[in-house]
Amino acid sequence: MELYLDTANVAEVERLARIFP
Repeated sequence: MELYLDTANVAEVERLARIFP
């Protein structure tokens, strides 16, 4: 469960990184 949440968090952070380079 933690791994899934961590993966989702990383994906969100990466998306934000793309929005705010």
